[in-house]
Amino acid sequence: MKKILEKCEKTGESIYLLGASEENLKACVANIVRDFPKINIAGYHNGFFDLNNPKEILEEIRQKDILLEICPTSNVQTNVIKDIKYHPVRKLYDANILVSINTDNNTVSNVTLTTEYEKLAQKLNFTYKDFVKMNKDAIRHAFISEDEKEQLLQKYDEKLNQLS
Repeated sequence: MKKILEKCEKTGESIYLLGASEENLKACVANIVRDFPKINIAGYHNGFFDLNNPKEILEEIRQKDILLEICPTSNVQTNVIKDIKYHPVRKLYDANILVSINTDNNTVSNVTLTTEYEKLAQKLNFTYKDFVKMNKDAIRHAFISEDEKEQLLQKYDEKLNQLS
């Protein structure tokens, strides 16, 4: 996280923090502002909101073009979610919220990105096309230069075409 914050402060990229209790989140924001005074925090919200009626928070995330990094298996292992079949990633994706699927710490979670995709496909009906979109969105929101993003997107498309 420290490297991401350093890069954001240096490049002017903004961050949006979502999760934790209100108390922990405010402490986190205060620490970030203290340690990275030039960072642009686009916004933040605690992790406790009604996923069946999250209009305000989702609209803010959509308007600010924020991509949420989701670690489904980690969310289950840390008891944030009971089972992947209940994970809100499907609702977020269907609400046109940009998401990317990640493994968190695969040495702790013992999961690969392929495993995450398989679980999401089986339990939440995500498709190959969905995962391609997520990956392209992740590239577009990566903390790299615009030239690097374009090169990476081109390389990604070339690899996809080879698979077809």
